[in-house]
Amino acid sequence: MTTSAPIPAAGAASPMVNPSDTAPETATEQAQARAGAATVVRPSLRAQVAENPLLSFFGLVIIALLTAAIVSPHIRIDDINIRIDDTNERIDRLEAKVDRLEAKVDRLEAKVDRL
Repeated sequence: MTTSAPIPAAGAASPMVNPSDTAPETATEQAQARAGAATVVRPSLRAQVAENPLLSFFGLVIIALLTAAIVSPHIRIDDINIRIDDTNERIDRLEAKVDRLEAKVDRLEAKVDRL
């Protein structure tokens, strides 16, 4: 565990200081901080994992859960589409059977009409 260096008392501003007295100094400090932040190089992923493996593991778990949440509706939709296709095939087979039965009935009616 790292500890930060103590802040020197001279550098800390007291709560009673007039803001106009310190405004130019803080403006330049803020500008330097922004300029310094822009040039900071981010550590590599390997360094981040080495620094905090538990956080990296939890991040991986969250990504896996989000992926599963995104993919699961698509799997359900595919299952529903398969069921619909199976039902359509059954209906087609039933229609074919009905057509064959109608053809048999027509032949029987033709035989009865000949008699």
